Amino acid sequence: MIDWAEGKSGYMILTVDGLEVLESGSLHALHEETVVFEFDDGDGALTVRFTFQDKRNCEREVELEEINEWEVLLTFVNFDEPNGISNQKKLLEVGEYRGRSLYLRYFVIGSRDTENMLVHYTWFLGPKV
Repeated sequence: MIDWAEGKSGYMILTVDGLEVLESGSLHALHEETVVFEFDDGDGALTVRFTFQDKRNCEREVELEEINEWEVLLTFVNFDEPNGISNQKKLLEVGEYRGRSLYLRYFVIGSRDTENMLVHYTWFLGPKV
């Protein structure tokens, strides 16, 4: 058993293939709802918004729109797949946080019959420069 030194504070750092995991979780959302992630390091906030849209006669894609230098909008288009859709090994770079690149890995489970979406997400920080 590991005996941590008394009086010392610290925290665990989780890495995957050299990238630091900042946050990971799952949430339920409905089509047309907006999900907001706000990252604040004390020097200012970076806001990333998710929206989900069904557009017929359009390919499945993630549209990234930089609203300004502190806000990004990600629109998940046609993600109504019951088996789920992910970006697999290709991480999506969405901005900079704490002076490091901020990446997203997602897995979205949707339904053609209901408005429900299950979104699994992991936020990663790139290497320290």
